[in-house]
Amino acid sequence: MVVPEAASMLAPETVRAYRNACYRVSDGAERFQLCPDSYSPGLAALLSRYGVGSAAFITACNPLGQLHDEVENKRRMAMLRARLQPARWHILEGQGSDPAGEWPTEGSFLVLGPSLDQVSTLGCEFNQNALLWSSKDAIPRLLLLR
Repeated sequence: MVVPEAASMLAPETVRAYRNACYRVSDGAERFQLCPDSYSPGLAALLSRYGVGSAAFITACNPLGQLHDEVENKRRMAMLRARLQPARWHILEGQGSDPAGEWPTEGSFLVLGPSLDQVSTLGCEFNQNALLWSSKDAIPRLLLLR
């Protein structure tokens, strides 16, 4: 499911865009940003607070990097939430955005507690190219799925 960057079918500029994107999380009054390969104090606090050892930042919007309208993306996000809820993971709202403004902001979820296999399966099911995943070290890593 997870593909090494050297074996990915994604264009290098696409991977670079994912690495440079802003991944924002809202935890009530607290808001923070996740950056690939950088320690996140906000994420560390959440992992500790909820007593979990992993987190994933995932979306269902714009599958395979193809733009969809807002109505379709909202429908897909509702489907993703419905798939996440039975597992009883803690789910926080998030947004992925392009700092250059060339790609629209995407609704996302920060999911606390899933395994790498569980989220990579969901990412593939929702035809996503990539997602962020972190173990208890609170360093989100970009995982390519294609």
